[in-house]
Amino acid sequence: MWAAAPFGMKQGLRGRSRRGRKHIHDEQIHGPLPRRPGLAVDCSPWWIVKYNYRADPILGGTLAYWQRKRAGRAMPTRRDIDPIEIPKLLPHLQLIEVVGERFRYRLIGTALAQAFGRDYTGAYPEEVSNAERAEAVCRIYRLVQEKRQPVFLRSSYVGAKNVDLMVNRLYLPLSDDGDTVNMILGCLTFEFLQPLADAWGSAERALFGSDVEMVEVSEGPTPSSGS
Repeated sequence: MWAAAPFGMKQGLRGRSRRGRKHIHDEQIHGPLPRRPGLAVDCSPWWIVKYNYRADPILGGTLAYWQRKRAGRAMPTRRDIDPIEIPKLLPHLQLIEVVGERFRYRLIGTALAQAFGRDYTGAYPEEVSNAERAEAVCRIYRLVQEKRQPVFLRSSYVGAKNVDLMVNRLYLPLSDDGDTVNMILGCLTFEFLQPLADAWGSAERALFGSDVEMVEVSEGPTPSSGS
C-alpha cells in the first residue's frame, strides 16, 4: 500500500551546490519567470540548486534505494520497487505512468494527497492542475524520459501575497526493457514557510519558479535505506 503514515511538516536541509552538474535554466522548463511585486526573482543565466537533497532522509533515501535497485543497469523496473522495503518513504512517493505522450498518476502517497488537498490517483496532470502548472511538470517528466536520468526540482509557490511553500521533487526513471522509460518514480517533500490559506493543489496557488538539476548517479553500490 502507498498510504502508510500521517503527513507532517518538514524543514529543509540546505547545503552547498554541486558544481560540475548540469543546471537547466528555469525559463527552459517553465517559460519566462513571472514578476510579482515584493517578490525577489533570481535572473542569473543558470539556476544552481542549493538544497542538499542527498542529505535529506526522504529524498536521499529514495535516491539510494533507486540506485541500489538498478544494480548496475541504466534504471530499475517497476517490479523492482517493493513497498514493503521502504515504509518510511511511501507517504512521499508517487508512480507516474507514461501513456503515449501523456503521463498518468498511478499511485500517490498519503503525504502528497494531504498536501495537494485530495488524492489524484488515476488522473493526468492537466486534470489536477491549471494549464501552466501541468505543462511545467510534464516538461520535467519528458526530461526524465528523454535523458533516462534522475532530475531534482525545487519549486516555490506563491499564495495571495508571498511565497509560502517550497516543494522538493526527485524524479527517477523506471524501465521494463532497460531502454525505454515507461514509468517514473517521484519523491516529494514540502516546506511550509507560513500557514497556508489553501492546499498545494488549489487553483489559486501559482508556480513562482523552479531550480532544476540533472542528478549524477554512481556506478558503485549504495547502502540500503528507507526501512
